[in-house]
Amino acid sequence: MLVTITGGSVITIASGSTSGTVSVAAPDEDVYLDSSTVSRSITGATGGNFESLAASTVAASTSITDTIGTTTVSLTADPTIAEGGNITYTASLGATAHGDVLVTITGGSVITIASGSTSGTVSVAAPDEDVYLDSSTVSRSITGATGGNFESLAASTVAASTSITDTIGTTTVSLTADPTIAEGGNITYTASLGATAHGDVLVTITGGSVITIASGSTSGTVSVAAPDEDVYLDSSTVSRSITGATGGNFESLAASTVAASTSITDTIGTTTVSLTADPTIAEGGNITYTASLGATAHGDVLVTITGGSVITIASGSTSGTVSVAAPGRGRVSGQQHGEPQHHRRHGRQLREPGGLDGGGEHQHHRHHRHHHGEPDGRPDDRRGRQHHLHREPGRHGARRRAGDHHRRQRHHHRQRQHQRHGERRRARRGRVSGQQHGEPQHHRRHGRQLREPGGLDGGGEHQHHRHHRHHHGEP
Repeated sequence: MLVTITGGSVITIASGSTSGTVSVAAPDEDVYLDSSTVSRSITGATGGNFESLAASTVAASTSITDTIGTTTVSLTADPTIAEGGNITYTASLGATAHGDVLVTITGGSVITIASGSTSGTVSVAAPDEDVYLDSSTVSRSITGATGGNFESLAASTVAASTSITDTIGTTTVSLTADPTIAEGGNITYTASLGATAHGDVLVTITGGSVITIASGSTSGTVSVAAPDEDVYLDSSTVSRSITGATGGNFESLAASTVAASTSITDTIGTTTVSLTADPTIAEGGNITYTASLGATAHGDVLVTITGGSVITIASGSTSGTVSVAAPGRGRVSGQQHGEPQHHRRHGRQLREPGGLDGGGEHQHHRHHRHHHGEPDGRPDDRRGRQHHLHREPGRHGARRRAGDHHRRQRHHHRQRQHQRHGERRRARRGRVSGQQHGEPQHHRRHGRQLREPGGLDGGGEHQHHRHHRHHHGEP
């Protein structure tokens, strides 16, 4: 007998038997949550030599239970990305999702795998662009996954890694300085960075000075001596620039080409010019005057001295000279002897040819009387004797006697000049002594005049009597 069931399977009941069987495959094993019941019923039956064979309408049911299958979700990422870009992370399933799958990764980002799909993606920002040497690797992994109607959904433990490459950013270091400084002071130079240093930065400037910018800072300073104080008009500008810079862990460190300039102002220093001369020179020679500076001249210096002479101190020198004629022999001699200029001129008149015969003798005596306080009238006995002396016959003898007279006068003046030095010393001692004796100082001086050579012959006697009469009230 043959019994046909739902699905077409045929069960054979052998002759002499009352039952028969057939094996039909249950639903396939899968990863989804899909436990169920399978029902089959008789669709037809023939044979068995029965008068009437009827099929039961009751279906035969079988409950299909799940066998648990695991589905794995894994994570991948861009292998390399430049800093400042975006990393794409992809979550992939081992089977098609029978519903949306949500995959959470490190950092909190969530990847959605839509129903009917096996993968999904999310974009995450890479580390920001900067100026430091900091290429690195960023790794992320799955922290959770749900959905998809899977019997078991497991997350892969393999992290997704991305290499972050540096994009070269340039950091500039610039230089500034004090705008103005007095000569002899110190100029402060400041080096400034466009970003914080991730390590000490050494900045070298013109002249070799080094500025250190400490790690974590953006600037540093150094003090450099300004030009020395001097006595010249030389205000100027000092400029320095960066010659090199290293350190700071920068991708690229560039030095500004702009120089830092400082105006150097003059501090006023005084230079003195002094004058010296030959301490001794022969009469009729030349006196050398020397003008000396306290510093080297940076240009010709003209020094004007008494009398109008000009000394030139050449540029690059500290001194200069000029030669000035000393007084002539005759003039110096007369001054040394204390002889008044009109006496010397009168002496020359007496010595000139015809000086006595032509009236020079008479003029001499008038000149002598005028300067010695005698009247122009008839000479007294002493003047008569002098007059008679000059009237001796013979032009040669008269000239000789006139010369002798003037030689005595010069001798007298030399002695007086020598004695004056002693008089000053004795005067202080003699003043006390003279006061004790009641003798006026001018009387003592007059007494010395009487004792000097030629004091009587040269008119000293007459002056003594006049002096005596004047101080004693006589006419």
